[in-house]
Amino acid sequence: MKKPAHSMMQSPILPFAMATKKGVSSKTPCLPQHANEKQAAKRQFQLKMARTNYNYTLTYIDGLPFSANVPKAEKFTEDYRALVAMVIGKVSDNFFQVVLSFFKMQFAQTLPPHFFDSLQRNPEKFAKQWRELQQDLAQSVADGGQGTVRHKSILQALSQLAHLPQDLEKMLGGLARIQADLRRDGPTAALKSMLHYTLANTEGRKFVQASSMNDFADLYPRLPTPQALQIQPQAWMQGEQLPCLQDWYFGYLQVAGFNTTLLRGVSATEVGGADFPSLASLLQKMPLTDEIFQRVIGDAGMSLQRAAELKRLYVCDYGFLQGKKNSVLHGRERYLSAAVALFYWNPVAPPGYAPGAGAMQPVAIQLAQQHDVETAPIFTPNDSANANDGNGLKWQVAKYIVNAMQAIHHESVAHFGACHLAIEPVVLATHRQLAARHPVHILLKPHLRFTIHINSTARANLIVPGGVVETNVGPDLDSSLEMVREAFLARKVDDCHPERMFGLRGLDSLPDFPFRDDTLLLWRAIKNYVAAYLRLYYASDADVQQDTELQAWVNELVSPKHAAFRGMDGLRQTGNPAQPVEIDHLDYLIEIIAYFIYLAGPQHSSVNNAQFPLMSFAPCVMGTVYHPAPSQSTQLETEEDCLRWYPPMDVVLYTFSFEYLLSNVQYDRLGEYGGTPSMPYFKDSRAHEVLADFQQELAQIEAEIRLRNRKRPMPYLLQLPSAIANSTSI
Repeated sequence: MKKPAHSMMQSPILPFAMATKKGVSSKTPCLPQHANEKQAAKRQFQLKMARTNYNYTLTYIDGLPFSANVPKAEKFTEDYRALVAMVIGKVSDNFFQVVLSFFKMQFAQTLPPHFFDSLQRNPEKFAKQWRELQQDLAQSVADGGQGTVRHKSILQALSQLAHLPQDLEKMLGGLARIQADLRRDGPTAALKSMLHYTLANTEGRKFVQASSMNDFADLYPRLPTPQALQIQPQAWMQGEQLPCLQDWYFGYLQVAGFNTTLLRGVSATEVGGADFPSLASLLQKMPLTDEIFQRVIGDAGMSLQRAAELKRLYVCDYGFLQGKKNSVLHGRERYLSAAVALFYWNPVAPPGYAPGAGAMQPVAIQLAQQHDVETAPIFTPNDSANANDGNGLKWQVAKYIVNAMQAIHHESVAHFGACHLAIEPVVLATHRQLAARHPVHILLKPHLRFTIHINSTARANLIVPGGVVETNVGPDLDSSLEMVREAFLARKVDDCHPERMFGLRGLDSLPDFPFRDDTLLLWRAIKNYVAAYLRLYYASDADVQQDTELQAWVNELVSPKHAAFRGMDGLRQTGNPAQPVEIDHLDYLIEIIAYFIYLAGPQHSSVNNAQFPLMSFAPCVMGTVYHPAPSQSTQLETEEDCLRWYPPMDVVLYTFSFEYLLSNVQYDRLGEYGGTPSMPYFKDSRAHEVLADFQQELAQIEAEIRLRNRKRPMPYLLQLPSAIANSTSI
């Protein structure tokens, strides 16, 4: 029936308003128990379709869940690819400049300077000219004369050579292709063996062996100086060493470094159920005496037992490397060390440490699980354990080896296993069991973006025989994957929540722990945000219990055939084989969702973003060791003697080039979901204020961390909200 004209005049925007309301109502969040029959059928159809695209495979690493494919909706977008390409361009430019410098050193006596000037200005053009010149010369030989040479400048350069090294052609061909290969195939395809093969069998190979510490510092001509090398000498520092090679920095890395996940407290007695050792069990491995301990810390009245009682002893134990196999690269063996490193929280900062309320002081390092006077002595900063280290060079090497083992754990376990691998099953379970309109699905979606695709790319390029992982870290690929598997099987989800994790590791009473202190700010903000959001839809525990999609979701998370998560002890056991568990408390749901957002964002950022800033200067941190651990009888006379333990510079260049890429691709920012005021991410207007409150709290955290960093010996930047992405997307 046609409406009267006056009715239309009274509500001129009514048709638009009705259309808008209809459009919004089909997209706003809705729990399954609140859907009508038609909506319920639509949800079920959508989930059935999702299960044709999102599926698990457990065969890549035995029993560990991965996505069987990369669904279309999970693939990188063009703007993401553009961002990655921009960063790769910077990596390519730096890599090219370093490679060119090696070739200049190799052929400085035989090639004129303008030969390299032409190459540097336009490597692709030079490669084309080089190929044309080869054709011209070949034709000249065939014609018995000079032929027509199109590029006389190159020929003139060649005529000045007393001799042309046999592999110059190979060198130039490889060099000229590198930038194009990088942009076409990505950073892993072209970098690994470029210097090795282009300089092999020539005098040039010697140039990739560092002759001083400064050689490593010269590898960043077109990249920012890593944070580890930006530390300025201070009056409180001691000696002539670079600040990042000093003891204060080694201790600081344990609480504000690239991998703080291995630090554990040492208890005075056995503590059941704890994830930290007792002093007695530690001393069975490392027979440190009170006399040695006192000489290192400078306190004759402090015993090991007393220090443990005061919760001042801390340890990093690398026993997980025991029995693992090392890798060989370019014919050179790399070495592993199941080390033990002991630290003391000194309430009075000793000489050489930043003045203030205490410092984490390294006490002793043993480069094996069991002590041996000759093969596995105890190294200390002042050779208190008589390891034949009067000049402290073995202590320097021991610190490097510990950092290398820390880097091995970082890449395989703390980064790939505990972040990338841990969040991928959440993506699958969410799409398979929560309809697109489910409020939990909507909340999690920005925090799951690109994870499946980046993990698939990693499996195809990084975690393959001869790939990035096997190049950049010491164990062979099988050993690295076994470490990932062991850690995944031992992981208990509830124990990973920050408020619980630090206590279980005996770190809750450590006076100064920048990672803990900053990340707890983020954890609490995320919990507040998740709680406020979920309470828009769940009025009570009963609403949680009646949510059939949510119940299917948690059952898939703990199913050994699906996500295979362990340790979700807040779920109720039902005794029903068809649905073994039930989530029956809203508070536990809040904790689970908050943890997944924390895992995808702050936890991943804490390890991913650290790679170039803190892991790229070889004398401090690399993931490989090129010489067996020093023994009691090893003689080291000069700092140059330590170079044998560090990787060759081509491996270093390859390693940090990839680290720069990973550390500098940030697609979005925690709590920022895109959209506009007229078209926001959340279609439910009630969620707008919840998100605004979260963003405000993150801004306050940013300011708080920056204030804290003014008082720290080195700024801890890895939990700044502005530097954290929403998802594990790189």
